[in-house]
Amino acid sequence: MVTMTVKEKEKGAIGNLVNDFQQEMDKCCKHLFNIQNQYESIRKLKEKLTKRDLICHIDFSENYSCKYNEENQSIHLGASQCQVSLHTGVLYKENAIQSFCSLSDNLKHGPVGIWAHLKPVLKYAKDKYPEIQNLYFVSDGPTTQYRCKDNFYLLSTLPFEEGFKCDWSFMEAGRGKGAPDGIGAVIKRAADGAVLHGEDIVNAVSMYDTLTKKGIAPHLFLITDDQFEEQEKTAPKDLQAVNGTMKIHQQTVTRSW
Repeated sequence: MVTMTVKEKEKGAIGNLVNDFQQEMDKCCKHLFNIQNQYESIRKLKEKLTKRDLICHIDFSENYSCKYNEENQSIHLGASQCQVSLHTGVLYKENAIQSFCSLSDNLKHGPVGIWAHLKPVLKYAKDKYPEIQNLYFVSDGPTTQYRCKDNFYLLSTLPFEEGFKCDWSFMEAGRGKGAPDGIGAVIKRAADGAVLHGEDIVNAVSMYDTLTKKGIAPHLFLITDDQFEEQEKTAPKDLQAVNGTMKIHQQTVTRSW
């Protein structure tokens, strides 16, 4: 089965065109208002960070296609070319910035995958900055990943295991690239450079070992299938859908201490 997209001409009245244009402009103005307010709020948050605050800006990078230093043609066919999932991010502290990337052979990008990637990052942040209490997540808002009922539930439970109070901001769609995208580019460029110098990157373990030896700036985490399976147990299967999910731009979780 294949899908073909073709260009077709449509005719209509000028009045209908004006009405359609006005509707799209209303959506555009709301979109611009939201993103400008979000950028301004995050900028002010970064300027007012205290020693108890930490911003975690995250995103999934496009999967990395594994490579050999020397390949034959059949490597490019079928399932011979494995992929590595990259979850990238930047931690913003009061007087410090730390980039990171977690690597995994498991290609799940849903809520279970998100928290399998995030839990080692939270533990690392707690160990490195033990005074942290308030954690602010920033990400885009796809409903199959960050902005969905399963992630809402996990955000309200898992971070408290490390002693964090949490807030998650979902950015508007289609607003260009952020800092995590740059981390993904650094990781992939470093991996390609290692392959050109004789290394073989065939899975997440070999990629982790190769990049660790190179001593790149982003802190690396290796996520195993066992961590995904452990995370799967914490995700309930009977959650009710949250009405107006697409209109949610921020989730704040409070709990008595």
